[in-house]
Amino acid sequence: MQPPCEIMVNDFLPNMRGLVSHELHEKGESQRRIALLLGITQARVSYYLGKRRTQFSSELATKFGISQGDIANYSKLLAEDATRSQTDGIFTLYSIWKNLLFTGMICAAHQKESGVQSDCSVCMEIFKPPRENMKFSDQESEDLQVIHEISQAISMIESSVYFPSIMPEVSVNIAMSRNSPKSTRDVAAIPGRINRIHGRAKAFVLPEFGCSNHMSKVLLLANSKDSIFRAVLNIKYDESVGKVLDELGLPRRFTSMSKVPSGISSGKTMTGDDAVLLRLSQVKVAHGEEDSTIALIDRGSDGVEPMTYLIGKKATDLSQIALKIAQSYSAAK
Repeated sequence: MQPPCEIMVNDFLPNMRGLVSHELHEKGESQRRIALLLGITQARVSYYLGKRRTQFSSELATKFGISQGDIANYSKLLAEDATRSQTDGIFTLYSIWKNLLFTGMICAAHQKESGVQSDCSVCMEIFKPPRENMKFSDQESEDLQVIHEISQAISMIESSVYFPSIMPEVSVNIAMSRNSPKSTRDVAAIPGRINRIHGRAKAFVLPEFGCSNHMSKVLLLANSKDSIFRAVLNIKYDESVGKVLDELGLPRRFTSMSKVPSGISSGKTMTGDDAVLLRLSQVKVAHGEEDSTIALIDRGSDGVEPMTYLIGKKATDLSQIALKIAQSYSAAK
């Protein structure tokens, strides 16, 4: 008995680590830093960098039939999320692998190496979406509704030719929570975020609960200020975006601090995400405000680009607003 997870550890993971090592190295990360981010030795990083990047991508394409474009996008997503946190990196890695299992792309390699019968459909059965006629608990029904909302919002964004014009450098994500969220485990989002591919927005994995640590915390912060807020979507911010927000009559709330106050982190190094969350926490959002959707704007700081966080009730509501912003923004250019 040889489950496909062995292929993941023996073949998929080493090649992805090789690609991510090259991705991070090209961004200026040291071998020591890369080893820390990937949880491997510096000697192993040196080994990966000593091989050509194309060797890893060719191995993945040949063994699993993954396109070169998807391989490049996967390595970019993993590099970004591994840099953000080990948890985000692991979550994105498993989300990519789960999607490959569900689509059947691992089947040929699994059959060749393990001798499993060709009619095996275990992975596709385990990871397939639930049937509409299945009975669910109240919690499961709510979770399915949240996932459906985010999926619909993503489809709207992916179909727009205008939306990429308002995508920030750090890419986009959409998050939505259960009712009365308590922690990031109560928030669903896209592992690895939505990226700009060939001039269009594209999500490569399905929404899941417990991923996108930063966006989840932004949403939890907004929800703590007013429970009406259960969804968040980020776009870039500049003067042109600000003008469009005013034209649409969308209320804006700005962060007021450009730098983190001294002593606030108790002597510990504060990451860019932590600094953003600290700034956002200072914004006053009164409970029971009439506005069901607001634009929470962080002006940015050193190494952190300005950002607009659209915050509201539902993911699809935010996508509709984002598309209006994108269309007006593009027309003004």
